[in-house]
Amino acid sequence: MEVDVLIPVYRPDGKLTELLKRLKMQNYPIHRVILMNTEEKHFPAELTGIWDRVEVYHLAKEEFDHGGTRDRGVRMSTADLVVCMTQDAMPADETLIEELVKPFDDPEVWAAYARQLPNEDCREVEKYTRDFCTSRSWISSLFFMDFRSCFSSWLDSLSICLRNCR
Repeated sequence: MEVDVLIPVYRPDGKLTELLKRLKMQNYPIHRVILMNTEEKHFPAELTGIWDRVEVYHLAKEEFDHGGTRDRGVRMSTADLVVCMTQDAMPADETLIEELVKPFDDPEVWAAYARQLPNEDCREVEKYTRDFCTSRSWISSLFFMDFRSCFSSWLDSLSICLRNCR
């Protein structure tokens, strides 16, 4: 199955450079990396030279919306699967994409996710949401809480792979 990676980007720094290098080293081939960048003036042009599979689409700040920007990026994908990540989600090793793709051998599977571990220097609230919003107990209790209240945090705490419905 062909895989694209979608990453919303804002004021990229060395973390995005490192992420792109780690994605390039994945043992499962990535068709292309779609960067949905907010504010072109903050995007260092040298990032596009890291890997020829990186495509950058610039948005004005007022065009950015967490769900809408991801939706726009997914619609640009021609791959069977789309992995949505954040710009600071670092693959721990070269098997991230391979592990996210495995469940899709079952045609009934429409999504799979990998948990994003918090950075060592992050705030306590980020550590909590990375743990709480990806725990099995939270997911199983989804029907007993307002899903919208944690959805943005949940997506930002995951690398989520979706079957593309194009």
